[in-house]
Amino acid sequence: MTNEEMQRNMEFIVSQQAQFAADIQKLGEVQLEVDARMTRIEGAVVTVVDLVGQLARSTATQIAEIVEAQKRTNEALARTN
Repeated sequence: MTNEEMQRNMEFIVSQQAQFAADIQKLGEVQLEVDARMTRIEGAVVTVVDLVGQLARSTATQIAEIVEAQKRTNEALARTN
């Protein structure tokens, strides 16, 4: 291998290394953005889960109230017959 070929190879390697370093930095920046988005998504999921839980409890309470009202109606109807 001539000096010129060796010099070209070294320049290529240095260029590739610089490109790899730049790519890794970009990946790091993208990862920070992804982390921020993931944090927002986690917060949204927690909010949705809380809302679904509240809705389920509210619905269960309303169903229980309807069941009790139906029992009272049935008892009232039974007394009139």
